[in-house]
Amino acid sequence: MRTVLLMLMVCANCLLAADAPPAEVPCNNDWSGFPVGSWIEASYYNRGDPEYKAKDREETLRMYLTDIGADGGVTMNTFSKADKKWVRHLYRSGTQTGAVVNLNGWRNYGDREHIIYDGKSVKKYVDDIQWKEEKLPDEVLEIGGKRVQCQVREWKSTEGEHQKLRFWFGKDVKLPMHMDRFGGHVLTLCVDPQVVKIVWYAKDDDASPSSTSRLVSFAEPLTVAGKERQFPVWVSDLQFGQSRAENKIWLSDELPGRRMKNEIRRKDDGTLLQSTTVQSFHVQAKPRTPADVGLKATGWTGFQVGTRVTYSLTQKPAGDKPADKPRVWTVTYLGVCDDGYPILQTKQVEGPSAGIETMVLEMPWPELIEINASLKTSKEGVQKIAAAEFPTILNIYDMKDEWDRPWQAALLLAKEPLKLPRRDFSCWFVESTLSENTLGASALVDGQSLARKVVAIDEEIAIAGQTVKCVKEEEALKSPTRERHAVYWHSLQIPGSLVKSVVETKGKSDSGTTTKEVTSIELGK
Repeated sequence: MRTVLLMLMVCANCLLAADAPPAEVPCNNDWSGFPVGSWIEASYYNRGDPEYKAKDREETLRMYLTDIGADGGVTMNTFSKADKKWVRHLYRSGTQTGAVVNLNGWRNYGDREHIIYDGKSVKKYVDDIQWKEEKLPDEVLEIGGKRVQCQVREWKSTEGEHQKLRFWFGKDVKLPMHMDRFGGHVLTLCVDPQVVKIVWYAKDDDASPSSTSRLVSFAEPLTVAGKERQFPVWVSDLQFGQSRAENKIWLSDELPGRRMKNEIRRKDDGTLLQSTTVQSFHVQAKPRTPADVGLKATGWTGFQVGTRVTYSLTQKPAGDKPADKPRVWTVTYLGVCDDGYPILQTKQVEGPSAGIETMVLEMPWPELIEINASLKTSKEGVQKIAAAEFPTILNIYDMKDEWDRPWQAALLLAKEPLKLPRRDFSCWFVESTLSENTLGASALVDGQSLARKVVAIDEEIAIAGQTVKCVKEEEALKSPTRERHAVYWHSLQIPGSLVKSVVETKGKSDSGTTTKEVTSIELGK
């Protein structure tokens, strides 16, 4: 969903800044090695598709690296520029994690889940293919006028669909590592720096390759910030809608994403279908103090750098099954990025992932009321919560998502300032932040609904050795295949504001209760 919301962003480093630190050796995707808080800003074009009633899109985008997972996968938040303002897409840009194939073998980073919307329903695909390696005779390839000695290796699938991939590893070659996809989202690979060519066979035979990706030049000129520079160029075959197309990528290790430019053109007549050209970027060297750059309004506002919170999560399956062993982790507030968002370090203490550390940029969603939507109705009233009554305004909005599906949202706002904690209002089809005056919110799209209401303003709860006053909320999510009921407690006295949550889920594939709560707090000095 790409309904957008208003947010002014601060532009920073110019393109190809001389003092930008070199990126570390990447792990398993083209954003690996860059710290959270790093971003790219690019011009974007997408040709409309009459079949899907899609219009041409031309905009400026900014993509922030917000999450580095334990498996090396990364998550980005995407903004677009409209009317001289930065507006954030409602959805994160997704996690990039893939298999890496190098001379040492095939390394798979666990299940790679992809959420796909086909115009009718949302589907989840998990790539769990296993592969067997076979060495082939060496070959010499000519690339951009240069003869390259190559080792040739082939991997065949041993489970699921029978397919194979053939790789050419160039001697004395080192390219920027980058992502390549075969069969749409069926197979995602992070291409090793030595690979100069890949051929994918959808069936385990040599009758005809389904797709080819290859290096076509070690140094092709491209004008960047008014200056001509040389970049290696990678070209891939792909299916773009109903068209057979070719994706041309100018690669660089200097910037997050490692793509200075890419163009997708039809193979038959060369029509430009999509392009992205980086205009500027920023590599976040290290966390900074809020005093240096300020701090955006988050649950960590007002707490000192170095504050550490310990959380515990317990999952109890439905029925008579015993609860799983609690998962325990700590979150340490390290400082902020150059744009003022908190940078957090998470370390798993107990549970299946004990010892693993991850980095997160805490980038809260703005309010539903700021989403690019049309106000349908507005009505004043009174809301009774416990023994108190609050004058309110109920606003109902009409919206559309990126697939042009209509949906509605409602906000119940207190007319007088309440100064409640800012709270996440999230599920798969909506992510937003509830403001200090929000007493209730709901969203409805495609037969699915999410509704939330405040049921207590100052309920006391014992947590982390102290009694704190909390806002208590109840929430219900309903879809054709799943129901979720949740209770949340938030407090401005607790770093991050979330004190406790109890979530009960009933669905076809998963049912049970999950409890998350703060167990200890260590304030920074």
